[in-house]
Amino acid sequence: MQPTMSTMGKTRAHTVRISLTNLSQLLTAAIDTALGLSVDYDGIVAAMITAETYDCRIAFGCEASTTIGHILAAGQAVRIPSADMIQTAQIINKTAGETSVIQVTLEY
Repeated sequence: MQPTMSTMGKTRAHTVRISLTNLSQLLTAAIDTALGLSVDYDGIVAAMITAETYDCRIAFGCEASTTIGHILAAGQAVRIPSADMIQTAQIINKTAGETSVIQVTLEY
């Protein structure tokens, strides 16, 4: 029987903390703003997102809103395993006025 191994991508990773708003924004733009630089997302293999405070919503290929997008509850994490999905992801507070803070780790 072969052992099963799980990995989080390659050894290089970078984590950033982002406060969301009541306006939908591209995840990549929020990351770039928090880092103060423009990331080459074609080199990213995945992103791990954890909601620290309040719930947020993540939508793919469309604008996120308080009713559109997958809910990421405070204290939960999700791993997005695709550069294409990361580049089309939009994020927003789930409830207007409740500022969700997320941690995002990019895996290179």
